[in-house]
Amino acid sequence: MNELKIPEGGVDLKRRFRDDKDLVEVKSRIWFRNGRAWIFEVPSSEIEFSSNLLTCLILQHYIPNQDLLMLHGSSTTILQEGRACAEPYQGLSPPRPKVPNHFSGNGHGAPYPTMVIEAAKSQSLAVLHRKCLDYFLDRAVAGVVTVESTIRVAIKIYPRDNANFAIVILYYRNGAPANPVRIISCGTTHLDSVNAVPHVNAISPPGYSCEGVMSPLDPPPFVPVNPANPLNLQNPCNKLGIPLYQLQIPTAELFNGAVIPLDVVLPSICTVDLHSIQQTANNKLY
Repeated sequence: MNELKIPEGGVDLKRRFRDDKDLVEVKSRIWFRNGRAWIFEVPSSEIEFSSNLLTCLILQHYIPNQDLLMLHGSSTTILQEGRACAEPYQGLSPPRPKVPNHFSGNGHGAPYPTMVIEAAKSQSLAVLHRKCLDYFLDRAVAGVVTVESTIRVAIKIYPRDNANFAIVILYYRNGAPANPVRIISCGTTHLDSVNAVPHVNAISPPGYSCEGVMSPLDPPPFVPVNPANPLNLQNPCNKLGIPLYQLQIPTAELFNGAVIPLDVVLPSICTVDLHSIQQTANNKLY
């Protein structure tokens, strides 16, 4: 891949300002694809803390064997040799043998992460989906066994509407390259019917509908009947432990190809409560 040379002092790629001149957003995260550089958003607090919490919850699930998963995310990952590379927000890798350099994650034998987390605020859902598909590129070469794909979890955080906001989680499992196998709305309000729902429908598997928080069947009453659900939402994500908002990740996929000590017993499923992700984003979202 050709070297991208940045002049001393940097390049002003894109900036957006409020009327009061406070800096709102700077684009800097760079992916390379087919000779072009793609510039994505800098992780904001809500993106950083939400993706960090997701990895922390997964690691906690495997205590006392959490050290079998290594956390990474800032280093460049080669998606397709000579054609595409990326910087995932977060990644998890179990202990696995090295692989041939020409289809390793870093060009020097490092295996690909078994799980990658992407997150977005200003990026569109379509762009976020495209990034997740990039991790499923065919990295096989003649005479070499195909490298297993990577679990991908994407977090899309939408702007606030008054005090409330929407989140959608995209979950891609091994063996399902084209679409997420689960799409879960888990914000404090439902997805916007104009700006969000059509984009969700466009990436949904055939016959599948987005799960989770939905718009109210009737307008919310002036005096809320249920203080825990003031917007009268369908399936509100308003507490821990709601079955609909448990993201279940098979251990066999997360530790795919790993060399596990014989005396270590791991749970078969890792469960993440998405209400925790919602609350963390809520605390950091401006």
